[in-house]
Amino acid sequence: MNGSDSRSRLFNIEPEGMNTPYIESLTSYINRLANRHTVLVGTIVKKILTQELDKTYLKNIAIKGGDGFYKSSNAINGVGQMANDFVSVMERLTTRNDLENTTLLSLAEVFPTRGLSRNKKAWCPDCLEEMKLQGEIYEPLIWSIQAVKVCPRHKVNLIEQCPFCKTNPYFLDRSSNPGYCSKCLNWLGESNQNKLLEGEQVNQSLDTVILIRDLLNWVIRDEVILLKRENCISSLNWAVHNFFRGSTSAAANTLGFSNTTFRYWLNGINRPTINAILDICIILGLSMEEFFLKRGKMTELFYGRENNIVKMNKKQLNYQEIGGFLSLIINNGYNISIKEIAQIVGCDRKLLSKVFPEQCQAIISHNKEHIANKKNSRFLDISGKIEQTFFSLIQENQYPSYRKIEAIMGERVLQEKEIRNRYIELKKVIDEFNNLLT
Repeated sequence: MNGSDSRSRLFNIEPEGMNTPYIESLTSYINRLANRHTVLVGTIVKKILTQELDKTYLKNIAIKGGDGFYKSSNAINGVGQMANDFVSVMERLTTRNDLENTTLLSLAEVFPTRGLSRNKKAWCPDCLEEMKLQGEIYEPLIWSIQAVKVCPRHKVNLIEQCPFCKTNPYFLDRSSNPGYCSKCLNWLGESNQNKLLEGEQVNQSLDTVILIRDLLNWVIRDEVILLKRENCISSLNWAVHNFFRGSTSAAANTLGFSNTTFRYWLNGINRPTINAILDICIILGLSMEEFFLKRGKMTELFYGRENNIVKMNKKQLNYQEIGGFLSLIINNGYNISIKEIAQIVGCDRKLLSKVFPEQCQAIISHNKEHIANKKNSRFLDISGKIEQTFFSLIQENQYPSYRKIEAIMGERVLQEKEIRNRYIELKKVIDEFNNLLT
C-alpha cells in the first residue's frame, strides 16, 4: 500500500458528497479505499481492520472465514457501537476527523435501531449511471436508511436485488465495489425494470424521502446540532399542546398510534422509531427541523372531545362522513387525486390513506386507468393547469367558478369539450362536498 500519506496507513481521501444530504456512507468509503489501494475489501478487513479493532468477531473471520461480519455490515453505517468503532479506527487510519457524518451516529440518541437501517444494499441505477459519467462512483448514506424507498432525484424505486444473479448484496463483502454486484461483479447502473413512479405512489414515497434528506442536510449543515432523546420528548409534547389543545388521546388517535404507546413516548419511557416521527411530521405538515426545533406553523387539527373529528373549513366532519364522501367519489367514477381530496376536506392526505386505505387505493387505481386512457399530452397539460388553478382558488376560500377560471387562465380556455368536462367533473366533486356541509 505504498503511496499513502506518511502519517496514515490508508489514503486520506475525502468522502464523496461532503456537506450535502447525499454524503457517502462509511461502507462505501471503505470500498473506495480498497479500490484506491488496489486490494480487495476482504484484504483490508483481514490484514488491517481485524488488528486495529481487536474485536473477536473480526478475528474469527480472519481465522475461520465465513460471512457473519459482512452480513451485519449495515451496522457500520448505523447508530450503534459498531458504527462508533469503525468511525474511530477509520479516522485513525486515514488521519481524518470528519467520518462520523458518513454514519447515522448523529441520530443515535433520538432514534432506536429498529426500523432505521437496511439489512442489505439499495441503489438508484440512474444515480450510478450519472456517477459513472462523472468519474467517481459511491453509495450515499441516505440509501442505507430503511424508510427511503425511492430516489428523490429521479423519482424511481431504489433497487435491492441484482438484476443478473438475483442476490441481495451486503454493504461490505470481500470483493465489494461501489456500483457493482459483489457476487457476479456486474454493473448495477442498468435496469430496464425501474419505471418512473407516478401520481400518489410517488407523492407518498417522496414525502418520506424528502423529510429524511432534509434531516440529514440539517444535521450536516449545522454542526452545533446534537439531537438528544430529550429533544424528541419535548417536541412530541409541544405538538400535542399546539396541534391538539393538549389532548394526548386526540393526538394518538389522529396520528394513528395507541394511547399507551403514545404516552410512553411523551414520558420518555420508550423512543418512537424514525418511521413514527416521519408519519407525525407528514400529518402535521412539518419538516424534521421544524419538529425538533418546535418552529412549525401551528394549526389545530382537533376540536372538541370526539376522537374522530378532522378539521374542516366551516364544519367538522367525522370519519364516517368523510368515508361517505370517498365512497361517493368512487361510485361516481370521479377522477380526482387523494391530494386534491385532502385539500377539499381540509386534512392531510397521509391521514386519509391511514384511516381509509381501501377507498384511497380504489381511487388511486381508478386515476391510473384514467391517465393511461388519456395519453394526449396536450390534454394532460391543460387539465393539469385547470386543476392547479381550481384548487388554488379553493385554498383561498374562493368558489372556482367558470368565470374565475377563465379570468386567471384566459378566455375560451374552457371552450374545448374535454377540458370543459374536466372542469365540470371537479365542480361536481366540490358541490357534493358542499352538500355535506349543509
